[in-house]
Amino acid sequence: AEEALRESEAQKKVILNFSIDRIRLSDTDMRIIWANQTHARNLNLDPEDIVGKTCYEVFVGRNSPCPECPAKKALKSGKTEHTILARPLPGKTDEKKYLDSYAVPMKDESGRIVNILQVTRDITENVLTEKRLRESEERYRTLFDGVPVGLYRTTTNGKILDANRALV
Repeated sequence: AEEALRESEAQKKVILNFSIDRIRLSDTDMRIIWANQTHARNLNLDPEDIVGKTCYEVFVGRNSPCPECPAKKALKSGKTEHTILARPLPGKTDEKKYLDSYAVPMKDESGRIVNILQVTRDITENVLTEKRLRESEERYRTLFDGVPVGLYRTTTNGKILDANRALV
């Protein structure tokens, strides 16, 4: 039974450490109890280097929780909370990293919150791709509508899908 338990724990550790998501367990004071390797690797640290520190001092260099912190919200609401965090990239004033973050309150038998599990995924590429797509659509629309000649798009059977102002 002990060997099966050790094997099960080893499997869980591998799964958590090789997740693409940043996963951490914090106490109710937001002190990190455990963090997976993905979390630590994003900080160029070992997981042991962040244990015992608060999330806000380790990740954003603050002395207090971030206003939009999902963990703080989960501690207050007692429910899973979600937010998209936008963080400036170090040394770059106009570029940001976007993080999709969930905080799950973990409760004891009496319903009291004892820990917070936080799972965060870097969605920067998705956000930037959506932004580029919106910009491309805006350029297309400006060109399409700005041409003084009537333009339109149709389906293969002739149904008009779009027409510019000059045609209308």
